[in-house]
Amino acid sequence: MEGNLPLVLDALIFCKRIVEITKNIKKILFKIKKPKPQLLIEFLF
Repeated sequence: MEGNLPLVLDALIFCKRIVEITKNIKKILFKIKKPKPQLLIEFLF
């Protein structure tokens, strides 16, 4: 079980990141009246 702990933590971090990316996508879709490179940069990083 202890050997699987890093994988579990990685999965949790990955899921959290997916949620953050989803929120960012929603923000970008709201702001996308005029596409701006800055928004794309904020999304990617």
